Amino acid sequence: MYGVDQKEKLVNLEKAKVISFNLLSEMTDALNRIHGTTHCMRYWNILLGHWLWRCVSIVLDRHQTLVSTLQETNISGTTTLNFVDTKLDTVVMYRSSNFSELVDLKKWR
Repeated sequence: MYGVDQKEKLVNLEKAKVISFNLLSEMTDALNRIHGTTHCMRYWNILLGHWLWRCVSIVLDRHQTLVSTLQETNISGTTTLNFVDTKLDTVVMYRSSNFSELVDLKKWR
């Protein structure tokens, strides 16, 4: 996690675990309905848990970066990204490793 000390990183990683667990708990029934199955939460955790944890960790990191920036900097404006001419494979990830690589690119920080 960018710009935080080791102790805060550990706290944020623990938050990510708790949030991921809670999300997966909420998602289990919906996933079973969508897929016509009756799998337990452990099944969905094995299948999606690591990916979900990574996504939540990244969102928490970006949130912490925004909070820190807003507290320490006088923001004079914002910029939006134009995706009209963007290739789909630069914003849609087909493997979780691609997602991790993408969010580390400078344009997403």
